[in-house]
Amino acid sequence: MDYQRFGKHILLERIATGGMAEVFKAKAFGVEGFEKILAIKRILPHVASDKAFIEMFINEAKILSALSHSSICQIFDLGQIDGAYYITMEYISGKSLQTILQLFRKHGRTMPLTMAAFIVSRVCEGLDYVYHKVGMGGQPLRIVHRDVSPHNILVGHEGTVKLIDFGIARAKAPKEEQRPDTRSQQLQGKFDYMSPEQVSGESVDHRSDVFSVGVCLYELATNRHPFTGNTEFNTLENIRKLVPPAPSSINPDCTPELDAIIMKALEKSPGRRYERTGDMMEALQRFIISKPPLFNATSLSQFMRRTFARDIEEERRKNEEFAKVKFETPPDEGPTVPGFSDDLLARMAAMRREEESTAADDTSRAPPAPMPAAPPTRPAVGPTRPQAKRTLVGMPAAGAISRPPAAAPGAAP
Repeated sequence: MDYQRFGKHILLERIATGGMAEVFKAKAFGVEGFEKILAIKRILPHVASDKAFIEMFINEAKILSALSHSSICQIFDLGQIDGAYYITMEYISGKSLQTILQLFRKHGRTMPLTMAAFIVSRVCEGLDYVYHKVGMGGQPLRIVHRDVSPHNILVGHEGTVKLIDFGIARAKAPKEEQRPDTRSQQLQGKFDYMSPEQVSGESVDHRSDVFSVGVCLYELATNRHPFTGNTEFNTLENIRKLVPPAPSSINPDCTPELDAIIMKALEKSPGRRYERTGDMMEALQRFIISKPPLFNATSLSQFMRRTFARDIEEERRKNEEFAKVKFETPPDEGPTVPGFSDDLLARMAAMRREEESTAADDTSRAPPAPMPAAPPTRPAVGPTRPQAKRTLVGMPAAGAISRPPAAAPGAAP
């Protein structure tokens, strides 16, 4: 099977495509036999000259580069090859939450409520992290995702939950706190999951993400979207004006506690919602604990492995083939976008080879060193005791010596 070479990567298979970009499962290569499976998001040729989209694409990379959390898809690099921008990011073996939701609908079933609460609580934890993330200057970044939906939530086969697609996210600088958000006046994101203030073109903050998360949880708990109308216009009007029925009126298994959590997130006024997605996460965790047996990441992994066993086996078979894929010639270094580092391992290896070459040249030119004089002999003074080994009390092990934290690169994957 032929694979496409892409800079220092090999594209193994296309795993998703959209109107603007395509995503590949890929293999990265480094020095000393280093290999890594990752995902590459590449802009499609017909939008390569679209400045607005390019700006959004680069914005996603820069925002994600500053983030490192178990609920956020990790980004590794932003680059450009043959005029096309691309992002390398963490590869997640799993399914989108939208795919899982459609599977339940297909079989006429509703997702177990503790499972829905667990998935959404992990999303809330990730959103709370990105909003309170502190930048290099010591100021909170105040990142708002603005496009939370089941399509942008990935559930891994190992029980992980990852939030992706920060393309229209925004990090607000301190000097912008009192400035109107002109970008909010353009409707960006999936209409069905927008907040009322997003629909109205008003300035949005993290409480807009709380509303979107509430829409997701309502849909998971009832198999019904709370605001979808016959047309996009009707949907937007419903988001602004309609108060949906309580989830328990659709799914009797919903408890008053879960009803309250969902309806609080769906309040029309941002001030009446949860102040932080972290507060909503804590409320969901209390609900999960109150419904034994406890649903956790292991429970989610068991569900994924049981439900998607065939897909997992097929991926395992493919991975065996992908493991054999190698570069026939050393990989080329693709140009790196300003602000993102080159391959550190490659640069270190080059420096090491240069140092070794210089040392070899110096050795060949240096005169031979004289033989050291034999040490003077000492007269025997009788039997001696073996000398005790000297130790440094309190000295930590080499692997335990802490290193100073690395500075944030300055945004997932």
